[in-house]
Amino acid sequence: MEDTKPSVATSGGTDGDAVEARFNALCKNGLSLDEKACSNAMKLFKETKHLLTSNVSSIGSGTLEEAERFWFSFVLYSLKRLSEKIGENTQQESDESGFSFCQILRATKLNIVDFFKELPQFVVKAGPVLRNMSYKRAFWELFLTSDANIDKQQNATSLPDYVSECHRFGWLLFLALRVHAFSRFKDLVTCANGFVSILVILIIHVPVRFRNFKINDSPHFVKKGDKGVDLLASLCNMYDASEDDLRKTMETANKLIEDILKKKPCPAAECKTETLENIDTDSLIYFEGLMEEKSLSSSLNMLEKDYDNAICNKGDLDERVFVNDEDSLLGLGSFSGGAMSVTGIKRKFDSVASPSKSISSPLSPQRPPASHANGVLGPPSAKMAATPVSAAMTTAKWLRSVI
Repeated sequence: MEDTKPSVATSGGTDGDAVEARFNALCKNGLSLDEKACSNAMKLFKETKHLLTSNVSSIGSGTLEEAERFWFSFVLYSLKRLSEKIGENTQQESDESGFSFCQILRATKLNIVDFFKELPQFVVKAGPVLRNMSYKRAFWELFLTSDANIDKQQNATSLPDYVSECHRFGWLLFLALRVHAFSRFKDLVTCANGFVSILVILIIHVPVRFRNFKINDSPHFVKKGDKGVDLLASLCNMYDASEDDLRKTMETANKLIEDILKKKPCPAAECKTETLENIDTDSLIYFEGLMEEKSLSSSLNMLEKDYDNAICNKGDLDERVFVNDEDSLLGLGSFSGGAMSVTGIKRKFDSVASPSKSISSPLSPQRPPASHANGVLGPPSAKMAATPVSAAMTTAKWLRSVI
């Protein structure tokens, strides 16, 4: 059984409150963040605090104090990266109360090498939370969360349900992309392109009355031409995506809509609909009735069934829980008995990070073998100076064992 070190209490306990207070003090006093930045940081910390509580022993040296400092730095670093260049207005606000990576390290008393050595644990454990928060924030920036902008003559009572279903539709379509189109190793760049492609599809299909922006004068859509707003270029500018890669991802996403939802594609330039007004429709594909309220429910059922079939035999995390804030699986407390510890992941990462652990660098100075007091040479396991050939052979052996 794994040796457990002291861990912070669950979010409802006194110790848990003390951890939150220390993190809040770091944000306000250590980094001088304003109220908005502190609130965003605390939100992300609360979303991932249960992961800290269940993995204290595997972070750094395993002490509570050091685990906290690492986790604080991971949260702040993630917040910094997620908030970079969301748009001109948000970028300006971020700069006014901004903080740098080096400031994070100084405030948490960590060095660069230790930080990046431990960071993969956070990415593995908190990755689904970060992906969900990024998509959710982008969605609510573009679509309504209330009926404030809906004509009072309309029946707005269905607005929250419809917009929530649109949110769920987008997330399920993204999961379909991950399952069917992305490689086994789903890197962050590929996932980001997937998110942006889903936003494009939602923007051109969700009725205009549910938008949280006006296409012509929104700071989000700054790339314009003679034919209107260049939607793909504007979103790539917002989210630092590659336009060429995004177009390829869009083709894949559109093909999934054909195959899974059985919708017929149509060149957007040939379609006359309010959602496409003032948008450059070249290279865009439109699906008639894709986001109509009467058909949205059946589309959701099809995506649900497709995802069920894809993951039922794999034992993977069901990431649909991340569109349901009420899901008990997202509880704020620490994981119970069956929780997976990061220790094994950390050991595996350490073992595959570099073959240099088993052989010294060819550029390192040669060292004489250690000897015992009686003049006998050191043990056979003592390292020998590497040559270019031995380094290449060792690396090849390491690579084969990893694969």
